[in-house]
Parts: sequence; structure tokens; C-alpha cells
Amino acid sequence: MSRAARIAALARLAGIRRELEMAELRKAAEARRAAEDRVAEVDAQRRAARAALAETPGALLGRQAEKFERWAEGERARRNMDLARLTAQWMDRRATAARAYGQGEVLDKLAEKARNEAREEAARRKLADQPPDLARN
Repeated sequence: MSRAARIAALARLAGIRRELEMAELRKAAEARRAAEDRVAEVDAQRRAARAALAETPGALLGRQAEKFERWAEGERARRNMDLARLTAQWMDRRATAARAYGQGEVLDKLAEKARNEAREEAARRKLADQPPDLARN
């Protein structure tokens, strides 16, 4: 296998890896967005409960509101932890995808350079194999 063929094969493999890492990054980003939505959902529920409580008088509702607030705080904390974990995964995936992308780009350039060098070498050999009178023209 020639140098150009080996580099081209590596470039193809790097392209496959790049696509895989980009797909994993998209998946991690979707999971992160879903976790953000879940945190926002708790915040929306808290706002709605506070608005309803402001419109409704009564001591009984006050105790229920306190229980709901405690639940909402705990739920938000759990969802924030999930969001933090997914954000860390997304950041790792982003770094890995960037690295794979860069490696793929470098190998693509090297493969192109190797192809050009192989073409130039083939042209030189062809020219060298011609009879002397044809080589001058």
C-alpha cells in the first residue's frame, strides 16, 4: 500500500470518527436541552403556585404552599444536578468532537498532499520514460 493510500485510508477513518463524535455531541446537546426544560418546568410550576396563592386567602393554603415550596426546591436541586452532569458530558463531547474534527481536517490535507505528490511523481516518471526527443517538447 502506498503512502498516499495509507493516508487516504486514515483520512476516511478520521471522517467516520468525526461523524460519530458529532452525532454523540448532538445527542448530548439534546439531553442537556431536555434537562434545562425540566428545570424550567419546575420554575414555571412555582410561579403558577405563587400566583394562585396570592389570589387565594387562607391559612390552610399557606401550609400547603410551604410544602409545595419545599418540594419544588428539592426537585429543582435534583434537576439542576442532572443538568450539571449533562452539561459536563456535553462539554466533554464538545472537546472530543473538536479534536476529532481537527484530526480529520489535518488528515484530509495530508491525503490531498500525498495524492498530489503521487501524481507529480507519476508525471515525472512518465516524462523520464519518454524518448529524449519527445521529452524536450
